[in-house]
Amino acid sequence: MPNLSRALLLGALLLAVAVVAAPAQQGQLLNAPARLLAARKLYYTPTSSGLRSFHCGVYVDWKAMLTRFSGGAVPDDNPFLVYLKSVQMSVDDNLDGDGKLNWTDTTSPPVDLQKSRDQMHDGIIQMIGGFYQSWNQFVNGGMVPAPDTSTTETNTDDGGLHMHGKDATTVFDEDFDRNMLLISAHVLITDADPSKNLDNTAYPTYEASTDGLRVNRVRNVLHQPPSAPSSEVSMAVTYMPVGTYQLPATLAVTLVGTGEFDFSFNNCTLNTTKP
Repeated sequence: MPNLSRALLLGALLLAVAVVAAPAQQGQLLNAPARLLAARKLYYTPTSSGLRSFHCGVYVDWKAMLTRFSGGAVPDDNPFLVYLKSVQMSVDDNLDGDGKLNWTDTTSPPVDLQKSRDQMHDGIIQMIGGFYQSWNQFVNGGMVPAPDTSTTETNTDDGGLHMHGKDATTVFDEDFDRNMLLISAHVLITDADPSKNLDNTAYPTYEASTDGLRVNRVRNVLHQPPSAPSSEVSMAVTYMPVGTYQLPATLAVTLVGTGEFDFSFNNCTLNTTKP
């Protein structure tokens, strides 16, 4: 299934680009660095109340996925479908870096489908890891980077804020509206290794909750290398209560012009410490 293979790899690549967000600010306009610091408190940040890591089961409706990408009906006795339905998946996330997808084969795939199995295995692992790499930035306090000597913050004429920063290989620019919601985050990477070079712009949106603003969608527009035509992917996440926290319940990854990957999470356990 070449379309599915291409979609898996592209989705994993796009989601692996980490995203940084900023929350809302009310009241008197402060100097730009102070606005960033004040805004940090308005976002859902479960790490500040003791969440250190979690483990969840992962479910995929394999028949629906194969049907979408094959363009035709997939019978219940399809050998690849039978194999995929036997796979057990879970995810471990420490809210810092990538989440780790655990893929356990309970049966061996048919020999003639080993290549398809490897493509699915590698693509799903990278896609889930890429999602958590991005999502973690919104829930671990990294959503609003503390100003330092590597960044410059400027209040804009319309009441918003622009943040610029760079290091040896990366330049980033973030634009916030007057309420200190991040409306776009642009990253340009120029590395000695050409395979790492990219130009990505992320557009996040949020939902209000009693625990603070939670990211619920991010649209990415990627050029890799920077001179290449754009590819676009969006992720949409819903939440569920687990103990006193809110964790991802469903994830939809949509690759424009290709298709959608749907995941759901269940049977979650938490690792917490007192804040």
